[in-house]
Amino acid sequence: MISPAFDAAFRATWPAADHVQAGGLSVGRGLGGGGRVSAARATGPWRPADIDAAIAVQRGWDQPPLFAVDDGDRALAQALSARGWRPFRPTVLMQAAAAMLAHRPIPTMTALPVWPPLAIQRDLWTELGVGPAR
Repeated sequence: MISPAFDAAFRATWPAADHVQAGGLSVGRGLGGGGRVSAARATGPWRPADIDAAIAVQRGWDQPPLFAVDDGDRALAQALSARGWRPFRPTVLMQAAAAMLAHRPIPTMTALPVWPPLAIQRDLWTELGVGPAR
């Protein structure tokens, strides 16, 4: 589970191609862009039938059913758990004050340019299933 503020930042900087409302759940059309953009998430009051509607939208888009549950949204977490759903690849965020990192010299080969991608980056992306859509 991630905080609503971080979730909003993720959605603003790496948006889904489209969204459809399934009652109080918003379903992202990821087009291969990853689980976070393809997940359904609560955007307002929802009913149990909305879970089924979200799953139907995802299957209609040929996406695996997936839900993102905000921190503290115990109702959705419990409703999904009661249906046999379990957490899968939760988003883990780590933070530190920039001042704690800025004074240290960057060791060789720990900071690399990301474009154009190095061969090792392409190998890792292939191994992790990160395609051009992401």
